[in-house]
Amino acid sequence: DNWTYQQDNNPKHKAKAIMVLLNNRCPSVLDWPSFSSDLNLIENLWAIMKYWVERKLGIVIQKKQIISQEFFKLVIEEKRNNID
Repeated sequence: DNWTYQQDNNPKHKAKAIMVLLNNRCPSVLDWPSFSSDLNLIENLWAIMKYWVERKLGIVIQKKQIISQEFFKLVIEEKRNNID
């Protein structure tokens, strides 16, 4: 086996049972600083994805609100026209 497991040293990932498993199964464990987004590209990717999803979600919510407002304006106008 010629591979290395990258361990981020986050306390949640260092439970005793996990560490025993890693020591028994992994040929090599590379210690890595926890919360190091500058060294961990996937963390940056998640931040970018979160930004774009929230941005698009905001646009969708805004469109739904506008559609709802315009629909109710139309309903009120139709009711007024029917009353006159």
